Amino acid sequence: MEPYEADDFYESWSREMLYTIIERVRMKTHISHKLASRAVSVVFQSLNALPPFEIDQVFKTFDNGPSEVPVSVLDKTEDMIQLLKLSDNLNSVKNDAQQRSWELFDDQASIVNCLNELKSILKDADISVTLRFLQVSDYGIVGCLAEYYQMESRWPIKMIVLQIFDVLCILSRTAVQILLGSVLPLELTRDIQVNHSDKERLFACLRVIIKIFAIGEPIPVFYFDTINKDFILFLLNLIETPSDDPDLEENVIEMIHFILVYNLQFKSGLGSENITINALEEAENPKIFSETLLLLFNRGKDPVKILEHEPYPSNSLLKMITDIFSSETASNIFYKNDVKVLIEIVLRQLTDDLPNSKESMQWLGLIKQILVKTDRTVYEDHLDETKSCITRISGVVEDTNHEASELIREILDLISSCR
Repeated sequence: MEPYEADDFYESWSREMLYTIIERVRMKTHISHKLASRAVSVVFQSLNALPPFEIDQVFKTFDNGPSEVPVSVLDKTEDMIQLLKLSDNLNSVKNDAQQRSWELFDDQASIVNCLNELKSILKDADISVTLRFLQVSDYGIVGCLAEYYQMESRWPIKMIVLQIFDVLCILSRTAVQILLGSVLPLELTRDIQVNHSDKERLFACLRVIIKIFAIGEPIPVFYFDTINKDFILFLLNLIETPSDDPDLEENVIEMIHFILVYNLQFKSGLGSENITINALEEAENPKIFSETLLLLFNRGKDPVKILEHEPYPSNSLLKMITDIFSSETASNIFYKNDVKVLIEIVLRQLTDDLPNSKESMQWLGLIKQILVKTDRTVYEDHLDETKSCITRISGVVEDTNHEASELIREILDLISSCR
């Protein structure tokens, strides 16, 4: 091959290889070709500036998988610097809003830009950077935005703040805990009541308040003055209100999800102290609520287990239905056929679950509640199947699990008394 032909060959090969690399980056990251080209260019330029032995070290690091980055490196990243700057800016915005009783409408564009940039970095930056930012700033941005949400009246701004709360809840349990103890849940409750006809606003508020309550930690006692039985009845009424708008179905599901996470506030067996159950006892035929609950229950997954923060609370659906059957009045929201379906679901779950798991105890507790609170004619067709399932479990329950053994004995006694 002549020299000039070799040059042409290698130039053509390089262009083809470069294009292939750019397309691989685009496919793996789902970004545009233009952005993928820029990303590859930055990487090549950075590698070109390194001596050969450092390049080898870079590739070895990739081969060994991601490793922990020193905080000294995280603190110097552009994302960290920008997050701290945006946090300072938003603190100033909040303080300005506190010191005046009127709004400067010409500041909306700059505030929206600032909030959108904050949201973008929190979503897209390395999670190590965002968590480090929250740590070094002592989670100040969380409380700042909660206070600002209370003061701000312009929905376009509040909507972006809610989107940031959504991201913060996913990022950090500590952020959720701060929001849980802040004024935000009360503000969201008022927003839901006042603006429930605005579908977008209702959905945005529900989405955030569900995440805040999803960790199952106790709320401040004074919250119950606002987030009370009347509020749950208000939601149940919205759920049951007929509508021809298919878009409202999503909000109905979200309202039911909120009732599920709210019910995590009450320990099982509290009876009259459970506000959720008190509301269901007073509700007038919550048919859509009960049907949706049964549908969700049959799917076998907790729909509000949406955060990856441990420890996880109890299965909200299992707890809700068990609590409903702790009250004869509340359990009437389910029709006879509904109860039969519930029993079939519980027996199926008990067959699949580990007999000594914590959740198996809850499933057994539900079976007992159904047998105690429901008329015999409802479940008599399932007595043999129930006895067979419970007997099988009794044979594999550990001897040291006295609580499970006692619960199984009580269920078998209830079945025997029905014959």
